[in-house]
Amino acid sequence: MAKLNSSIVNGRMRVESLTVFHRCGDLVVRGRRNSSYRDPATEEQLLGRMRFANQINLWRRFPKGFQPMFEGRRPGVSDYNMFVSHNMQSDPVYLTRHEAENRGCVLTQIAVSGGTLPSIALSHDGVAPVTDLSVGGLAVGPATTVAELSKAIVMNNSGYCFGDELVYYLGLQQWDAMLDIPVVEMRCARLVLCTKDSRSVAAATDGADGFAVRGGLLAAAAAVQGGMAWVHVRRRSGSLQLSGQRMVCSNPYIALFSGKEAFATACRSYGKNMQRPMLEPDGTMARCRGI
Repeated sequence: MAKLNSSIVNGRMRVESLTVFHRCGDLVVRGRRNSSYRDPATEEQLLGRMRFANQINLWRRFPKGFQPMFEGRRPGVSDYNMFVSHNMQSDPVYLTRHEAENRGCVLTQIAVSGGTLPSIALSHDGVAPVTDLSVGGLAVGPATTVAELSKAIVMNNSGYCFGDELVYYLGLQQWDAMLDIPVVEMRCARLVLCTKDSRSVAAATDGADGFAVRGGLLAAAAAVQGGMAWVHVRRRSGSLQLSGQRMVCSNPYIALFSGKEAFATACRSYGKNMQRPMLEPDGTMARCRGI
């Protein structure tokens, strides 16, 4: 791009392959931008775009200060880059163009952390997800303090120290009726294991949804339509260690936004009518009918 001083040209004009216009008192000459955006030509390319759109929109749902984190990032690689890389192979979600452009998303079993600390194992006790973190004989109630719960966790679980954190992620799958799109509300809470914190667990974690106790184990208070995860975080002298965790999901929207019909609908929204076999979520090939 070149800049010239001239008072001859007013506005914008095109000369063969060049565009000439004024900017801040200078005459600017640059090559014309004749290329136009084109939709991917194949279903496989659209599949990649749909996966990417859902991951981007999910990332945007995490509150500031609670975005997923990953150890061992190379220079120039962000947590966002790692999040997308880890999750591009998760359950495929087929969003239409309208849904993707309006930040719609469907919660799947995405990775919310990656690191060298042992993962927190999850199971389901018939009520809601339960961690493998023992609290001994402590019964958590409205008056239970952070100090009491912290002592119970550190005393009953090897590898946990005072000053460590437990970060709880709760993703609620919802439907935006105004925009007619699926959306996710992400709620997050951080519990620092501390012997001097006299606040109640409920006050410190905005309700203690992820810090209930059943059967002597740390658990979620109730089941949800969506997913949840607990992450063990250790910060020491500028270093960061994390447990590698994925959301455990109970989300009927995954079935609604996956499969042949959902993919065909999403493809049509991008102006693509499938005329050949499409890629199925499990990697098999199947012929679309009636498209």
